[in-house]
Amino acid sequence: MRWVSLFLVVAAAGCGSVKMNPDPVNVSGSVTVGGQPVSNVILQFQPTGDGLPAPVPVTDGKFTASLLPGQYAYFIGEGTDVKAYEAVPAEFRAATLDRQITVSSSTSSLDITF
Repeated sequence: MRWVSLFLVVAAAGCGSVKMNPDPVNVSGSVTVGGQPVSNVILQFQPTGDGLPAPVPVTDGKFTASLLPGQYAYFIGEGTDVKAYEAVPAEFRAATLDRQITVSSSTSSLDITF
């Protein structure tokens, strides 16, 4: 019985350090380059802190995504249409800390303009 009690105390002490991820936020929006909608590319959201990249397909200038709240750098990645990707200026095909967005629990719409 003492071993069971000891196990429960140790297990309870270990639970205090568990870090829970916040709930994802569903967002939708548009992506334009030079005022024109882009299509068949990937909008890449790269977290500037903890987290994993979020590649999001763009079709007819529109996207929907489920993102964790946080700060993201963003850029255009190659999708199903190589020509559409190559038509995007090179400076928008790489992440930069000069181009960031913040996603919070109240974010529902993002309009990305390059």
